Amino acid sequence: MRSIVLSMPILALILMAAPIAPLEKACAQDVASELVYYAVEIKGKLVGFEEISVFPGNEQDQIEYRKKTVLELSALGQDFDLTVDKTQHIDATTGKTSYIQVRTTRGDQENTATLVFEDLRVHFTPAAGGEKTILELTPDVIVNDELSLPFLLEDLIPEEGWKKTFRILDLSKCEIHENCFTWMRTETLEFFGKEFSCHVFDSIDLVNGLGARIWLDRSNARILKVEMTTGITAYLADPAVVERIERGDLDDSIFADVDVAIADFKAIDYMKVCAKIRTAGEWVTPESLNVPGQRFEGSVVENLVDGFFEIEHRRHDGVGAPPFPCDFSGDEALQEYLESEEMIESEDPAIVALAREITAGAEDSWQAARRLTGWVASEISYLIPGGSAKHTLDTRKGDCGAHSRLVTALCRAVGIPARLVSGCMYTPSYGGSFGQHCWNEIYTGKRAGWIAVDSTVGEVDYVDSGHIRLGEQTAFVPIEMQVVDYRAGVIAMGQEQSRLRTLARLPYEIGKSYTYAYRLNGSPLGKETFVVKGVRKDAGRTIFSCSSLTELTRILSATSEWQITGDGTPLLFTVEGKTKDKQYSSDCRFSENEVVQKIVHNGVTVAEETTELSGKICLASNNCVGLLACLAAVAPTEEGATRTFKFYHPATMRVYPAQLTVKGEETIDRAGGRIACRVIVVSLAGTEITMWVDLEGRLIRESESGGALQTELIAEDRAGSGETDE
Repeated sequence: MRSIVLSMPILALILMAAPIAPLEKACAQDVASELVYYAVEIKGKLVGFEEISVFPGNEQDQIEYRKKTVLELSALGQDFDLTVDKTQHIDATTGKTSYIQVRTTRGDQENTATLVFEDLRVHFTPAAGGEKTILELTPDVIVNDELSLPFLLEDLIPEEGWKKTFRILDLSKCEIHENCFTWMRTETLEFFGKEFSCHVFDSIDLVNGLGARIWLDRSNARILKVEMTTGITAYLADPAVVERIERGDLDDSIFADVDVAIADFKAIDYMKVCAKIRTAGEWVTPESLNVPGQRFEGSVVENLVDGFFEIEHRRHDGVGAPPFPCDFSGDEALQEYLESEEMIESEDPAIVALAREITAGAEDSWQAARRLTGWVASEISYLIPGGSAKHTLDTRKGDCGAHSRLVTALCRAVGIPARLVSGCMYTPSYGGSFGQHCWNEIYTGKRAGWIAVDSTVGEVDYVDSGHIRLGEQTAFVPIEMQVVDYRAGVIAMGQEQSRLRTLARLPYEIGKSYTYAYRLNGSPLGKETFVVKGVRKDAGRTIFSCSSLTELTRILSATSEWQITGDGTPLLFTVEGKTKDKQYSSDCRFSENEVVQKIVHNGVTVAEETTELSGKICLASNNCVGLLACLAAVAPTEEGATRTFKFYHPATMRVYPAQLTVKGEETIDRAGGRIACRVIVVSLAGTEITMWVDLEGRLIRESESGGALQTELIAEDRAGSGETDE
């Protein structure tokens, strides 16, 4: 089951703790070596640290700063580490920075950016692609070091209303940003049993809208604590902080639960959402939030969005698309969306060659763009964190930011204007939520303008109306969100039906073995043997005990056991299995309001979690067709019937929405004969499964992944002695 994949531009903001200024003039020989630590928290959890060292440099009158930032994170169930190593050389006599290098390591990726200062110029080499640039500076521009903000105390008048703006070099893009600082109050903080008298300032970057509250030591302008509006906090710590950090789950920061279950989220064609969102990365206004397919009513105050979004994206019919190859060189407004840039290497030979190969013979630019988006959707798998367009092409994996950068690069490589946009989208995760996301807009000529597409979720020529656009480089930090109304295909808000059939017996003989064969792209993959072991009555409920043995060639072997009630509600699910590199087990115990799950890998407990449950809950698991057989048995029988419900997925320890529709009857070939079946289509968190169920309710065949994966009942062994307690 492929999860919704979300990009995390918030990571780009994690390390921007505060704009800070150069050392006062000194002699390098007089600088004592110093080691300072800061703790980094996200939503109150200690997830990383900063280690800053200061000492005389290799050259005379040079002071060297080294900062190492380490964050241990996870998102969408995947662990990854983020490490940033920064080296900075400062002339002790003049106080001017001469050199900065920033090396960032995320997962298997490593990128290095350098800034070389020469008088009032800085030569900038980006971390990942893009051209080297030279930026002209003025004497008032402040260049960061890592410990203090002396410029704030130079003419400070600590009284209400004191405010001043400074020009500061932003290292991530080598741009000059104006930052406004407002004095708030004095306050006392305590670290290591010692009290520090502080000035408290609020700062706001007037270019990207990133805000922070800063606590500054009144005696020496040292930074003691920083709280970002994005939910990240850094504060002075002792060396032991290195041993105390724990892995932090970014899902808490980039998802907003709405408890509205929409299984077929790709079919959302209208949605109204009440939202309070904090964003950063660029300035957002009510006007910028009103774009084709999206209407916003409300307020935006210093990037705090508060109001109602109505989204109704319409599919582009392609009419009026320019011929291909296309030439937009005469439109000045489009030039930035045709050029190579950092992380979007549209002039890379491999990207250019691939783009030309995919689009060869395209009739117009929209057909060419759809081919490129479709290629990325089918060929690039999901992995956090993502990288540049070139890295994504080389590794064939990445998050939604990576997918979108590659789509952008491929389009630009053949002259089609394209850009990334960011915001959030409705996702089935957590039983219904909005998560941070990136997708694309492709220019299709003056008639239609910019058309949104989303290769990450397979929407190669449209986006569903669960997408909320915030900007081109914005972070999504949700405060509160609520779905007011929606329409998704035949389902609209308030019209959902969740009642499944309640059975006194499953349509399988107790103790009899039913063997299903797996085939992938037509080739044998393995088998699964499903057994209904027994049935009993308990407190007026009918409870079925079942098991499956799954053996997939060179992939895994697993034994699953479960108990469900007559309407498919799970009570127990356990699995023990082995893959090529590990033995594992999972144990799920269900009650009315929660499920408690424990996962063990190679004898080590890797997860113990309690998940809240509400509403009708079923169960689905990878590589267990027996669970699908139980779901098929309780499905309605009347043609056109649609049911919506939630299911628990043990592999990800999450609740997702599901939608089941009876499409009608079809006669299929099986074992040399013909059999009449009901065709049932089930959407499980965006994964569409088609089931062929005989008129007794037995699962005969199922197909998913566009027919690439198929499972079919091939054998029924004689009944054994199953226990029945009536």
